[in-house]
Amino acid sequence: MPVHGLLQTSVSTNTGKSESRTVGLLQDRTGVPAILLGLEAVQQPTVFEVGSLEQAIEKMRGFGSASDRKAWEAVLAFFEAQGTEARVVGTPIGKDGVTLESLLGKNGGPGKRSGFHYLAEIAEFADLFIVPQAASVATSPQALRAFWEEMARVMGGLRGPFALLDAPLSMSTAEVSELVRGLDFPDAALFHPWLEVRGCVVAPSSVVAASIQRTDKEVGIHELPSNRPGLSGVVPIRELSPSELRVCRGARIGSFFIDDKGATRLWASDTLSVEKAPVDRLLSVRRTMQAIRVALEKICEPYVLEPMGLELPIHLETRLTNFLHSIRGRLDREQQPSYRVEVSMSEATSEPTMDVKVQLALPRVLEQIAVQMNLCA
Repeated sequence: MPVHGLLQTSVSTNTGKSESRTVGLLQDRTGVPAILLGLEAVQQPTVFEVGSLEQAIEKMRGFGSASDRKAWEAVLAFFEAQGTEARVVGTPIGKDGVTLESLLGKNGGPGKRSGFHYLAEIAEFADLFIVPQAASVATSPQALRAFWEEMARVMGGLRGPFALLDAPLSMSTAEVSELVRGLDFPDAALFHPWLEVRGCVVAPSSVVAASIQRTDKEVGIHELPSNRPGLSGVVPIRELSPSELRVCRGARIGSFFIDDKGATRLWASDTLSVEKAPVDRLLSVRRTMQAIRVALEKICEPYVLEPMGLELPIHLETRLTNFLHSIRGRLDREQQPSYRVEVSMSEATSEPTMDVKVQLALPRVLEQIAVQMNLCA
């Protein structure tokens, strides 16, 4: 079987956070969103763990300002769309209210981050990032695109999260298509139009996050959240015509449509990668591959501190093989073998290393994907 490409991976020895509520394939827990909101009620980044619609409503009632309650409607929409758990990150805002600048925040290093930069602090606990206010507070399409590009830069230094973006409320399908032309953000997908959920008009990202979470739990991360039931009470604020839906699909834009039975359906297949290879372009393949890569790195990390010995490659190869066997249902079982692992010692450099080579067959990808890591003692 030909090999599609090579993902060069560097391995860190610092795992940092507790594994108790982390996300990832090692924990069999994916599709957990971090919903970033600019809130008047917080003076520093604050994380709210919300596990039900009732909890979300109770928290909303505690906000004193109308703007905070309006922002929290994105959280209610997530649970109305049958989401089951989310981390809501409240970030402080300035005297000008919620702006793209306050949502982006600052990176002062660990413990001194705010806004979107703060999500680096909780990236081990959420693998979907959404910023529902961004599209509505942007002063221009160019400012919104620059914000997305900065999001892409920040996420480039993290392991595994995927962003769900919102098109502006008032934009036509053609204008949204023009907005994303040439944008290269493989760890993100964009959605249009906005939605009405139980009487509230909301950006679509929170509903998409709920759909992805349900799909991950019921079927697996390797499947697309497209065209699945579960959007009762969710209605697009305007119905896209067949020609608009074609524009969306050609422009890498996820969309909502009404089926012939009057039910709302989500079409979400593409990332915002400019590459056309499925490993970059297909939402489910990209998320699956990133989750596998992170899991492989975490399995390898403890071995970086081990003294090199002849038995070490055997131990590591066994652990990697056992992990891939445990997720075989997310691989393409039509291609046999669906995975292959090879760990070997190398003394080509002054320090002995272990070379790790993994080949994977993923659904919707004709060629196998290669992952390679080099571990130094």
